[in-house]
Amino acid sequence: MPVAVSTALAVLLSRRRR
Repeated sequence: MPVAVSTALAVLLSRRRR
């Protein structure tokens, strides 16, 4: 499921944002 992967990546990147 590419959708789940994309969402996970987006969340991780957003959370990594200082």
